[in-house]
Amino acid sequence: MKACLLFKTWCVGLLLAPHYSSGQHDYHPAAYTYNDAGSTITCNVPLNEINPHAWRHFHRLFPGAQGGEYWFASAEGYQVSFYLNSYHYQAYFDQRGAYRYSLHYYMGSEIPRDPGEMICRKFPDYRIDVVTEVTDGEKTIYLVKMVNASSIRTLSVCDGKMDIIEELTNGGPMPSPPTALISKRSDP
Repeated sequence: MKACLLFKTWCVGLLLAPHYSSGQHDYHPAAYTYNDAGSTITCNVPLNEINPHAWRHFHRLFPGAQGGEYWFASAEGYQVSFYLNSYHYQAYFDQRGAYRYSLHYYMGSEIPRDPGEMICRKFPDYRIDVVTEVTDGEKTIYLVKMVNASSIRTLSVCDGKMDIIEELTNGGPMPSPPTALISKRSDP
């Protein structure tokens, strides 16, 4: 129990650390772009400065990555952002090129059966919105964003155990966009 909770805390920290430590946003500051046989590789350093172990581990672990790899080298190691089977992934490697963990983002309707059923039994009045799957190759943790009319919750699901890690008040459904005014008058 303690080990799973400690692992969850560690994964949440890893999930947030690269975004705060490197100041990255939703863009990829690319200085170098390489095109080879229909795939595009973009990185913030020359390709020969990426650790070859990280490169090989990435291509061995994610062989179906569909072109469009975005490599980001930092003091902590390497981050690769890519798409696999139309899903967004991020993989992280340390400075020596060893695989640390990966993130896989998908819609709540696509959560695997076991964690999905467990969540629906415990929270029947919530809808699973978005899932972030964190894996280090040995363990998998699901960070699940759930919503209903009054609140938004983030759950951590690991080894059959669930913990609420965030709870927010939902402001309700988004108001419908204003309808466009169409003038019945014709212009002269």
